[in-house]
Amino acid sequence: MDLLKAEGANKQRSTMFSLIYYMKHLEYSVEEAFSKAWQLENRANKAFETLDDLDTSGAPEILMEVEQRSGSYGGLVTAEVSAESDALSVAGPTPPPSGELFTFGTGVSGSLGYDEVFMAFPCQVPSLASVKVKAVACGFAHTIVLTESGKVLSFGSNSIKELGRATDTGVDYEAKQVELPEAVAQITAGDHHSAALTVGGNVFAWGAFELASWDMFVTVQSAKDEAHSGNVYPITILDDLGDCVKVKEIASGSNHLVFLAESGSVYSMGSNEHGQLGRSQFDKIRLQSTRRPNKTVQNATERIQNYHSHPKRVPVMSVLKEDLVISNVFCSKNASFFVAYHSGDVYVCGLNCFSELGIESVENVLSPIKSPAFTLKADDSKVEWNQICGGDSHIVALSNDGSVYTMGESERPQLGLGDFIPKDATLTMVEPLKNNCSSVAAGYYSSYAVTIDGKLYAWGKGWDGLLATGDDEDQDSPSLCMAGVGTPINQRVLRISAGTCFAAVIFERQDDDCGSSQ
Repeated sequence: MDLLKAEGANKQRSTMFSLIYYMKHLEYSVEEAFSKAWQLENRANKAFETLDDLDTSGAPEILMEVEQRSGSYGGLVTAEVSAESDALSVAGPTPPPSGELFTFGTGVSGSLGYDEVFMAFPCQVPSLASVKVKAVACGFAHTIVLTESGKVLSFGSNSIKELGRATDTGVDYEAKQVELPEAVAQITAGDHHSAALTVGGNVFAWGAFELASWDMFVTVQSAKDEAHSGNVYPITILDDLGDCVKVKEIASGSNHLVFLAESGSVYSMGSNEHGQLGRSQFDKIRLQSTRRPNKTVQNATERIQNYHSHPKRVPVMSVLKEDLVISNVFCSKNASFFVAYHSGDVYVCGLNCFSELGIESVENVLSPIKSPAFTLKADDSKVEWNQICGGDSHIVALSNDGSVYTMGESERPQLGLGDFIPKDATLTMVEPLKNNCSSVAAGYYSSYAVTIDGKLYAWGKGWDGLLATGDDEDQDSPSLCMAGVGTPINQRVLRISAGTCFAAVIFERQDDDCGSSQ
């Protein structure tokens, strides 16, 4: 009986933590917070039936714990409720610091923000010199910027409406504002599309998804409504889901988009050529064993059947066929990753030609399945993942202890493991970066890591200054990026985003009182 009482107390404390978090940091009412905690914690069969039944005696203690834990960098709150109960991990609102934007690599169609063919060292984007940049997302040849005040700016190629605004030509080197109806909390970019999550939980998108096998693009606008096919401006894409769905996180692959709702449900849209949407199992023969669908199919309807124009729910199921609550979503170029809320397990779907999803079979994964590669410890204790990203054939993952792991194709140097050849479907630590990193990024054949003290390391294919290491040589292990003329020397790197053949870096501002928040 004492054991049952202790278990009940632990579960109530866990729910109290959730309640206070939602009320204090997300400004929910008491009733809304209770409903949310009930749903997220799945407490329907526990020791209380109504809000009045909940023991609130521990609220002051838990409130102090919320205060202490909710200021962690990266906006992730983790609370170990007790030794006998599950950990509570929820996305927190802590804003990352803002800074100045620099770019390097190949300047395809204005993607660097200045008129240079390539730049071997980080160089400041002139039109953003006085702007406080909070986040950046790089596509194939365009760049999306989020300012400290929640505005979105864009520059680069606009050939397929990637910039979300009208331009005189197909290229714009100058960062200009994308008109959106409310402040933005998060941005993402794929090869030719862009998306913005607003503070109100709405998602706007623009640009196009490519069906590479068929040499065709489907614009976000025409996907929703043919009447909007000539519109270059962002459109809301959650209308079909109703007002009850509020999104708290988004992620983009090359040609697909994933949404995480506050309820823990996942939605996806875009190209499903590799199974990356995780919600369609038709056409198995073409998807399972080939990198690209069979090109002999000529019928126009069949050509577009691997494209999903509206966001629909992704069924992420446990081995017991139970719906899982998801806490985080990530994308590589052609795959998706879903982190289960209670267990911390990572479920994957999409391209798996080099076992880069941690699944030994090299067949594409059509529906989300648990990847054993993301459980690293011999005692089967869970590793929490702060970030998962990837290029064309490799994965880069950042654990919550600041260590970097890679997995996938080993014939190219993007794994950063030197001469070591890892086992297939195995995440391997990049030893020089152990316990030392705050963020990671991946280009098609390159990888990047920002250390806790603000240094930038890169490895992989080095063509055209893509690694900013002073030459075009490939690097098979992490190499410190070098400064050129105009590159900050004494400023910390905060974050990095990688496009196809270029990258964008946010440096800490020397004088935080200077500059416009836009």
